[in-house]
Order: sequence, then structure tokens, then C-alpha cells
Amino acid sequence: MQEKKRINKLFNQKKESPKRAPKYQSKYTKKYLNQYNRVKAAYSEVPYPLTMLQISEMTGIYRANICRYNAEMQKNGNLILVRKGICPISLHRAGFYTVISEEVCNE
Repeated sequence: MQEKKRINKLFNQKKESPKRAPKYQSKYTKKYLNQYNRVKAAYSEVPYPLTMLQISEMTGIYRANICRYNAEMQKNGNLILVRKGICPISLHRAGFYTVISEEVCNE
């Protein structure tokens, strides 16, 4: 009898919906800004061009986000496509990108 009551109690409990933060909250904006800076720093730390998948594995950021940050950096003139070749990770055709240093821009 007690077992039946316990089971009924478990089934009759209301499930709490997960509380979500508003879509455009400042801490999320800051998180993405940090990802953008991490991607930019990863490109500038390495002396040779890298693919988006290589940056993704280095930083732990999704490749789709890196794709968006690459487009934004190219639009601002901070990133260039050096060449297209075979990615060493996926073994598929990919673009190799590098950051344009400020020293090169000033010359």
C-alpha cells in the first residue's frame, strides 16, 4: 500500500521547467566576445596559417562560431585567406587563414 502511494506521488509531481536566461543578456554577449578574442588570439599565436577545424580543436569553440568570427574578421580586414588545401584533421578541402599583423598594415 505504501509503495502504491509513493509511486502515485512520484507520477503526480509537477515537473519544473528549466529556467532560462533572456536571449540577449549581457553575460552571454560577453561570452561571445571572449570567444571572438580567443579565436583572434589563436590565429595570431601560431606563425603558420590554420583551418577553422584546427582553430576549433585548439580553442574548444564550435566550428560554426569560428566561421562567423572569420567572416567578421575578414570584413574588418584583420584576417586573410592564404591558400586552399587539404585539412590535416578532416582530410577535406579547406581554407587556411591567418591574421594580418598591425606591423604589416602600417608599412
